[in-house]
Amino acid sequence: MRQINSLDRRARLCWVSLATLLLLTVTTLGSYQNASARVFHYPESSRPMTLMPFFADDMSEVRLLEFLFESLIVINRRGDVEGALAVRWNEAPDQRSITFELREGVKWHDGRPFSADDVLFTIKAAQDPRTVFSEKGQFAFIRSAEKRGANKVQISFT
Repeated sequence: MRQINSLDRRARLCWVSLATLLLLTVTTLGSYQNASARVFHYPESSRPMTLMPFFADDMSEVRLLEFLFESLIVINRRGDVEGALAVRWNEAPDQRSITFELREGVKWHDGRPFSADDVLFTIKAAQDPRTVFSEKGQFAFIRSAEKRGANKVQISFT
């Protein structure tokens, strides 16, 4: 399977959308019991109305969410794709799907392990007709998402 650096323009757009939209709340440093020992003060010009990434619509919310959420992949300053919650990924030869292997040892704020089920939940929540948000159309290119093991997810495109 080809690596991401050789993708065509359509596949790159899919990657960018995944990087920005598949946001999952996780804490990788320490455990839940130690969380109260760390205090982070962040001044902002206005109080956020939501901490739900689907519904953030002003810059104060977006900036705060960047501290709270992580994506499967990120686009670095050079424009290259790097892993965040995904450690490896492979594109199918037909460029119609990507399989992500998730980083192990990642935990949610309550200490529960992060898994493929969490990725599936996020995609399904975004695609659910009852979830209404301005960027919903960016999930239209995802045809399906399937669990391929505790830490592996395959995302197929339209």
